Amino acid sequence: MADFSFEVDTRRAHATITVSGDITRGDMDRFQRVVSEVCGKYEQPEVPLAITAALDSPGGDYLEGIRLGNLFWRNGYATLVRRDAECYSAAAFAFLGGAYLGTVGGWGADRTVELGASVGFHGFYSESSEAVMLRDGIERGKILSMILADYATALRIDMDFVLQSLEKGPHELLTLRTVGQFRQLGIKVRGTERTTRLTDEGAVNAANFATGWKRPVSLRPRKGETLAAVTHLRPHEYRRMVLNKLVSGRSERGPIAEMIHRALHEDGSDIDAICRDLDHLNATPNLWLGDEDRIVHVTGFDYGALFYVTDCFIKPSNEDTSSLALTVTTIHAPNYFEALHCSHSGDCLFEVCGPDVALWPE
Repeated sequence: MADFSFEVDTRRAHATITVSGDITRGDMDRFQRVVSEVCGKYEQPEVPLAITAALDSPGGDYLEGIRLGNLFWRNGYATLVRRDAECYSAAAFAFLGGAYLGTVGGWGADRTVELGASVGFHGFYSESSEAVMLRDGIERGKILSMILADYATALRIDMDFVLQSLEKGPHELLTLRTVGQFRQLGIKVRGTERTTRLTDEGAVNAANFATGWKRPVSLRPRKGETLAAVTHLRPHEYRRMVLNKLVSGRSERGPIAEMIHRALHEDGSDIDAICRDLDHLNATPNLWLGDEDRIVHVTGFDYGALFYVTDCFIKPSNEDTSSLALTVTTIHAPNYFEALHCSHSGDCLFEVCGPDVALWPE
């Protein structure tokens, strides 16, 4: 049976309920009773308490772990694994249920791991010494697999990850360590060193992030990657390139296209004004450029076969501060623009690191 304790921050209207020890049947109901007790003592009608479940457990009953995760997901309880805590097996799947429910709308995953925590997954198994027929064991395995598949689908968990975890036996663990694993599961990592400046390698990774790593580029390509070309642009250079992309390859020209052509082939004095007008018309993504901003241009994508991204423009903001944010504009051939805004409250870990980067050693 798991142990429950809680702490309440009344100033932030937030309660953290710690779940420690083995997960056993009935723990979901016990957790809900603790929530009711905490809310009954501290909650104000106009300011409901936000709940976070902090897990420190070696595992336990798989089905109860899934029941706990479903409870977290339905009610908008965030989940947390603190530094030096462990969260394995059934507890790890419960952890994936972490979610938020906005008071005025909005909903999504809310799972956080502090740097140094240990989160690991493996397949389900029985510790019972009671002999069972092979047929019964197979049927039980099928049922558990279907329950886990339904759970993963509801929580939008990548099924490839679920299959990888099921391949691990009772004495093995699929331990989360790399940026790609945390990104795949929508887990925030707290305690990593914040990125305050965008390097060329970081810009390439941001471009790959914006394109879902479908056709990855790299400054040092390995198998399956193509060579990235990186250039740095000033706002005027970026705007000229954007206008050129808009009109290149068009056989028919309307009044706007003619105006753009004239601006490009004359002295270029009208380029900034034209781009501002196109921003207002939503014809191009607005990067909110200042005169001294820089834009990093990444190309080299091997496009084709339903992938038509030709260019990525990455604008870093607030460099040399702890609140670095990125705006990425992708250009789809022919001449289609799409902007992706990336910001993680000053932590651009997922955008600027490759998926194989390990956040801590085994």
